[in-house]
Amino acid sequence: MYLPGVPERIRRYNPAMKLILLLREPSDRALSHYAHSRRHHRERLPFPLALMLEQRRLARDWGDFDWNSSLRWHSYTDRGRYSPQIREMSAQFAAEQMLFLKTEELVNDHDRCLGRVFRFLGVEVPDPLPPHEVVHTSERRHWAPAFCRRWVARQCYESTLELEGLTGWDLSRWKHAAGGG
Repeated sequence: MYLPGVPERIRRYNPAMKLILLLREPSDRALSHYAHSRRHHRERLPFPLALMLEQRRLARDWGDFDWNSSLRWHSYTDRGRYSPQIREMSAQFAAEQMLFLKTEELVNDHDRCLGRVFRFLGVEVPDPLPPHEVVHTSERRHWAPAFCRRWVARQCYESTLELEGLTGWDLSRWKHAAGGG
């Protein structure tokens, strides 16, 4: 959903496509993305410096969808600005074709969340539901300074406010991470 033009390409491929959009609190998402980039040897900078240089890196590679592009590996904060991405998806797909979920819903209320997914897809809800299982995770990093998490959340704050309006969600926790709401 993040890469420019992708929603239009998806619609051209299948205009009846159903989309499940799983959104994560922006600072949690950025930290996870950073850890992923480190794990794959795509990032050598410390987290604070990587955040400071992100916009410069993205500007350099804008429009480059190559596997090595910064759009893929260094878009830590920018990907957490969900509202422009959702507006682009909404321009290509009807609201009933999109299911928005928060990562914390999937983790904290797994069965209800999976039930929503099955119903959205129009398939039978299995009984019992598949068990909650963590299939990929990295250990919690204590090296991420709190000011970095706040900085990311603040950079995404306006988008988070708009996201509340687009989804009807209460994003108080996300706003609190930025020192607001």
